[in-house]
Amino acid sequence: GPVLGSRFPGLRASYRGRDITLIEEFAGRNGTVFIASRSLDWCPYCMRQMIQLQQWRAEFEAAGIGLVAMTYDPPQLQQAFIDRHAITIALLSDTDGLSFKTLGILNEQYRRGDSRYGMPHPGMIVINPQGEVVGKLFLEDYSVRVDAAAALAFSRQVLGIR
Repeated sequence: GPVLGSRFPGLRASYRGRDITLIEEFAGRNGTVFIASRSLDWCPYCMRQMIQLQQWRAEFEAAGIGLVAMTYDPPQLQQAFIDRHAITIALLSDTDGLSFKTLGILNEQYRRGDSRYGMPHPGMIVINPQGEVVGKLFLEDYSVRVDAAAALAFSRQVLGIR
């Protein structure tokens, strides 16, 4: 992923029918946690993580931390998950994998033409209010995710929130 201390790069994703290149609109006053997720259509680990993050959203907001997630799913598949689980976390779609590639987290195991092409290595990137990457949480095993409580504690620590 992006180097600690570097500026979080621009993206090319869609959100609610419009193109997104910057994530500032999703930031909290103290920073942002960007969640890279494989799929909310077929990945049970991703679904479980997103539901848990939604349950903890108020705690992130109270700490002044915005949450924004991105998958390679087309928007209509994301919407089905959003509706089914009342997800209010902003969910971006990176259907061509370009944003994940720019971030350095595209899963290179899959090639163009493969149904799983465009999928990221799942994890989280913590960004301060100045747009600088101050923390990253990525685990080798795609079936294991950092739980929401630990993600909040880590984010508070790297953002300097008491």
